[in-house]
This record gives sequence, C-alpha cells and structure tokens, in this order.
Amino acid sequence: MDATDLLEQMANACEAWDSKNLRFEADGHKYSYDGRPTTSVTQALRESGLTDSFMPSDQYYADFGTAVHQAVHYYNEGDLDMDALDPELLPCVQGWIDWKAHAKFEPVVSELIVCDPIFCYAGTLDMIGLMSGHRRPVLIDLKTGQVPKTAGLQMAGYAHCLPFKVDRLAVQLPRDGGFKTHTFKDDQDEKVFLAALAVANWKRRVA
Repeated sequence: MDATDLLEQMANACEAWDSKNLRFEADGHKYSYDGRPTTSVTQALRESGLTDSFMPSDQYYADFGTAVHQAVHYYNEGDLDMDALDPELLPCVQGWIDWKAHAKFEPVVSELIVCDPIFCYAGTLDMIGLMSGHRRPVLIDLKTGQVPKTAGLQMAGYAHCLPFKVDRLAVQLPRDGGFKTHTFKDDQDEKVFLAALAVANWKRRVA
C-alpha cells in the first residue's frame, strides 16, 4: 500500500463516519456517533478495570503530553516554528524528529478520530504512516511518560476501526531527549480490548 491508497481508504472510512455524525467534544472528552454517546478507547480500558487511568494524576504532566502531541502534529504538517517552540518541549520534539529519520517513517494521517459502528466505540489515534521495512501501514502512538502494559490494547482498539491491517508501534519520547520504540505484536490484544469494552459497557448498564 502506498500513501495514495492509504489516504483513499481513510477518506472513504471518514466519509462513512461523517455521514453518521461522528463527533468529539473536548470538554469532558466525549464521543458520539449517530446521535448516541459512545465509549472511548481509553474509557473502555479504564472502566473495565484494566488500568486506573490513562491520564497522569498531575494536570501538569497531562498538559505537557498534550503540548508535545500538538507540536509533533504541527511538525509533521510542516507548520511548526522551531524557534518559537517552548524550550521545555524541545527535547521531546527533537526526539521525534530523530526517531522519524532513524526509522524512515513518513506520516500520512494524524490526530484522526476513528469509530467502530458495530461495537459502538471511538477514539483519536496519533498517526498512521509508511515505514521502511514494513509491508503494512504503521500505527504510531506517542508516549511522553512510561508506556503502560495496556498500550498494546489501546492501539488494538484503534486498529480495529481501520479498513486495513496495520503494524503497531509506540514511540516513547523522554523529557530529557532521545527515543525508544515499543512494538506490539500480540494477536490477542484485539480480543482483550473488545472484552474490556464489553465489561465497561456492562458496568455502565447496571450502574
């Protein structure tokens, strides 16, 4: 698959989601599809009990991670002014630049809201692109803190929404610079995520 094919398939998927009014509200981190509230990927993992929370307990670290994600997104789009970048973010952004060159990764779409209408859940993935040595598109998740054991499940949730198979990588960007790659290949991750989603939805129904 080349970038053109990837973009075409994602455009078709997004058109189908948009026709059913897939929406995200930043206030409260809420998704809806076809006028109905939907469970998010991270909510499914948290409310099922597999993880206490995907958000850091300290709001500062949560905001820092969001800022890094935004800066990387702007860099990928060619819109980041490195001279105006907050110096505190620079080591993480430089880590991404170095990893991107090292891995020969080319982002195609980023910060994309995805949805599975059958299982009725949604989420926002970091990016999908093409990478040297990979026959399939690669789904990337950025982490500025520790990479939790449930990261593979989180990415499996996003991957299940896509119209094509992907490889899953988390790129860890420490605050003091550098990078570390985490690869997720467990075929059971998708089943475990869907089971977590079912548990989370059951808890909501009986609450």
